[in-house]
Amino acid sequence: MLIVIHCGGMPFNGETLATQSLGGSESAAYYMARELAQLGHDVTLFTNHEKGGKWDGVKYTFAGAAVEGAPLGERFHHYAQNTPHDVLVIQRHPLAFRFPWACKVGLLWLHDLALGRVRNEIIGSGWNLDGLLTVSEWHRQQVIDTWGVNPEGVFAIQNGVDLNLYKGTVPAVYAGLSPDAEQFKLLYAARPERGLENLLKPGGIMERLAKEMPRAHLYTCTYDNFPEHMRSFYSWCDARSKELPNITNLGSLTKQQLADVQRQCDLYVYPTAFEDTSCIAMMECMAAGLPVIASNIAALPETTRDGGKVLLDLKAGLVDSETFAKEIRDCTNETTLKVMRDRQLAIASRFEWRNAANMLLAHVE
Repeated sequence: MLIVIHCGGMPFNGETLATQSLGGSESAAYYMARELAQLGHDVTLFTNHEKGGKWDGVKYTFAGAAVEGAPLGERFHHYAQNTPHDVLVIQRHPLAFRFPWACKVGLLWLHDLALGRVRNEIIGSGWNLDGLLTVSEWHRQQVIDTWGVNPEGVFAIQNGVDLNLYKGTVPAVYAGLSPDAEQFKLLYAARPERGLENLLKPGGIMERLAKEMPRAHLYTCTYDNFPEHMRSFYSWCDARSKELPNITNLGSLTKQQLADVQRQCDLYVYPTAFEDTSCIAMMECMAAGLPVIASNIAALPETTRDGGKVLLDLKAGLVDSETFAKEIRDCTNETTLKVMRDRQLAIASRFEWRNAANMLLAHVE
């Protein structure tokens, strides 16, 4: 089949992942396109990166400038409206299917929570939209409940992980990580606004651990995308990280660097009140054999099912720092950690990108 994918987020092409950090939706487009090409399909991926080319069998093309009559990019509109193709998958944009695309099957690939304020835009595109793709069963039901759409047109697929990043022996200690074998290394690698404040704030988790478990040390990282409206919060996070003695910010990492760090840490901590629709970080932890302590919210129970994890309930919608700190201390037992690591590794193959590609193709058929 001739498959066209549009990903309008951070600029990337087929060589970006080797040198830069990248967001979850962009990573999903990259890996989905690669898997579909490996399955024998002709895949064209439109992004905001001006350098096009062909990598791993996928044709990367610049979407062009976004203007009033072509909000997804002038080059993309010209191609997708005039070139017959079998499948068109567009990520996230609520107005994507108000245009007469030259496709047989048109799918809107959702990664975010369904919001009531865009319901009319989605319903108004129904004449041209064959289905909505979600990234989990929890997400699927949330879309159905929020927008009141026909359940038969909402299809759950999944995100995935590149398991090749986690193969072979663990490399030398990544620069920035302490070589101290006694240090209990914690990792937080989500966007800062999704819960980092619970680790950093006065009276928060890391301040408690500094007193109760001095060998615990938190390493943080995220991808290189800093929205202007979050500047003050990000600055506060940076300042608090420097103030506290048990925190190191590793900055923005490539996928391989992140995988190396994950394999050398002891515990992933995710004290969040954010409603994740899937959570790729949880899947990466499985591939790395990295145990998890996270909040029991949204799609996290579904994503981490059968894994080596502890999920903690929120209290009145908020993270309880005292409970999180206690659970971290309880997970320092090596026997407990080994059981959790083994459970993580045992289910990692569930989230291969090939599985996600086959789910997508099944829904297309």
